[in-house]
Amino acid sequence: MVVLDGPTRLADSAIWEWQRRYYETVGIDAWRSGASKWTDEQRTQFANDLARPQLLAVSLSQNRSKGDQDPSQWKPPNYAYWCTYAERWIAVKVYWKLTVTQAEKIALGDMLGTC
Repeated sequence: MVVLDGPTRLADSAIWEWQRRYYETVGIDAWRSGASKWTDEQRTQFANDLARPQLLAVSLSQNRSKGDQDPSQWKPPNYAYWCTYAERWIAVKVYWKLTVTQAEKIALGDMLGTC
């Protein structure tokens, strides 16, 4: 499991699994970045893509905190994870040929600066 907001004990994961959610790294932002023009088949492929670093297991609170925001609007509270998160975000955007806003590009650059 990827830790965005701090350490999670294995026991917590097993006992409180119902509180955990999976979210797509890019997720709803993909719609604004080009997925709105995709076919239903392409959208299905994107939603089920396990080959790219797209799906993350996170706490319910982190899932709600991020929502549909891009890196210019939301960054993982765990500063040590910024580099990895930015690399994942970029990998998904590049593979799926999604656009990036100027604000998003600047935020990703800042996050990559932590690598």
